[in-house]
Amino acid sequence: MSDLVTIETYTDSTEAQLAKNDLIASGIQAFLAGEEGNVLWHVPTEMGMIKLQVASEDAARAAEILKSPARFLSSDEELAAEAGDTSESDDDHDDE
Repeated sequence: MSDLVTIETYTDSTEAQLAKNDLIASGIQAFLAGEEGNVLWHVPTEMGMIKLQVASEDAARAAEILKSPARFLSSDEELAAEAGDTSESDDDHDDE
């Protein structure tokens, strides 16, 4: 693995962990640096910054993944499937 580079910084450990998980789900190894020092979660300062790091060769792709609004949304197919399952079970109960 090449050198690690910081692609984002966070003051919120939950947000940092979610971003890391998105990258891992996309096949990019990601690491959080400084998370253990973020004990003053209510004070967003430089001292509480959590760095999201990836290998330098993955940095551009990782940055694109984090910029994508799709990472916050379920796919239309997933939503339609969930709605379809719910509406079918409701129809079954109406006949009784």
